[in-house]
Amino acid sequence: MEMPVECDFFMNTECLVENQLDKNLIVQRRIYDIVKNVGDIENIKIDKNLLYSMHNAHYKKFLAKQLEAKKQLNMEILRKCKALLEIETNKIKYLIEIKDKR
Repeated sequence: MEMPVECDFFMNTECLVENQLDKNLIVQRRIYDIVKNVGDIENIKIDKNLLYSMHNAHYKKFLAKQLEAKKQLNMEILRKCKALLEIETNKIKYLIEIKDKR
């Protein structure tokens, strides 16, 4: 029975950047394997499907960044609204206290 040979692809977990998630590492490994199997990067043929796939991946990333920016903006607006509501609530409480003292 043959044992699978471990590939010579090592990663130093201390050097990983935050945006290098497991999916990214898997994709990088697959690309590395394809280039190794073809022999060299010049031997890889780039067709329309590959270009479309690259475009779609960048577009999805762009949409994800826009969604994150919109979430951050909404959170900031919500925080400001809560602060204004608290100010108005304290203002009303203060006016009620003044009225009760008279």
